[in-house]
Amino acid sequence: MNKDSKLFIVKNIENIAASSEEERLEFEPIEGLQGWYLQTYTAEEAGLDWVVLSCEANADVNPLHSGGDVNWLGWVADGPIEMILGGADEVQTSSRIVQPGDYLTFAPDTFHGWVPGSNPARLVFVKLKG
Repeated sequence: MNKDSKLFIVKNIENIAASSEEERLEFEPIEGLQGWYLQTYTAEEAGLDWVVLSCEANADVNPLHSGGDVNWLGWVADGPIEMILGGADEVQTSSRIVQPGDYLTFAPDTFHGWVPGSNPARLVFVKLKG
């Protein structure tokens, strides 16, 4: 799994598309979660934030947590991985296996977590404004 990526910004300059390599986006280990990595970026000019969540095979369980008071759109890039669902009391109420190519939407304050399996997984999330 590629642990870092290049960011290319494509702009319209006098009606001609042009790109520039802005920076290298690195995956940072998530403290306290063995085998988990996080890549984040805020594209101010586009008005969006994204997060790439990556885990190795058989990584630690990523426990129930909330994405905060915003909506998120997600896409499963690699997997499969088990998504667990629950409440603010951090009690799991259900789970579902999500596969590469699946899309996910999370309403504000929706508690969820991840249980890795025998394959690496990668999830891409975009914070929805408004």
